[in-house]
Amino acid sequence: MTTKNNLLLVVILATLILTVFSSCGHSRKTTKSKTTNASKPKVAVRETSKPAPLTGFADTVTVSKAQLLLNLFGYSPGKADGTMKEQTAVAITNFQADQQLPNGDRSDTTLNALGVPLFDFTIDSLQKILSKKGYDPGPIDGLVGPMTRGAIREFMVGNNFPTNKLTKESREALFSIGYQYDKQPEDLLQYDTADKNPPHPAFNAAEIDINKVQIIDIRRALEARGFHTGELINEITSPLQDALFLYQTKNKLPIGDFNTETLRALGFR
Repeated sequence: MTTKNNLLLVVILATLILTVFSSCGHSRKTTKSKTTNASKPKVAVRETSKPAPLTGFADTVTVSKAQLLLNLFGYSPGKADGTMKEQTAVAITNFQADQQLPNGDRSDTTLNALGVPLFDFTIDSLQKILSKKGYDPGPIDGLVGPMTRGAIREFMVGNNFPTNKLTKESREALFSIGYQYDKQPEDLLQYDTADKNPPHPAFNAAEIDINKVQIIDIRRALEARGFHTGELINEITSPLQDALFLYQTKNKLPIGDFNTETLRALGFR
């Protein structure tokens, strides 16, 4: 009787042990399955949400330099603020079309073609060197205006360099120590040609009747007062208009044309 009871007890214990182990194993499988299934969507979301890496125009300094050069060469990229805005993108596209580059390229290919790696100087230093070489950039103010654009274009054309990009050769020529790339003396006849940085020429406007004033007389009067008008010719040009605007603004005169108040202020009687 004791033996039967002991056997029965062993069977019951064995059954209980098997039941417990079976339950634990099922619980582990269920937990593992749930964890794996829950983690998969999160990994997938992180991978697909990563932005594509940027190259070439990735930093604001590079974009600003590109904008300044594009502006200098007449592509109108908008303000040089380091932002790749729509106006800048259009300017780049136009430059790429002229250079037969892939439309929409934002790599170093476009940057190198434009000359950004060579742009290691400031606009005011460029204006100073252009002025010393005989090319009038207007006021030395560090701003890319029509006179500065005209001066750099005149320099490039006069020395057979590309007019819409900065090259190693044009960069070296601009800042060369000698006068190989300066204007010839005949282009500076209004000055003492021995002086590479001439003073403003003297001019007595009072000797000319106000009703007989010519464009070239106005140019000379403005030049005598330190307002650069470009080449001394008897025609209205953008540099002359810029100089006139600056003179009228500074002296609080009527703006926009060669009015009597402005002529009298310039000394004509």
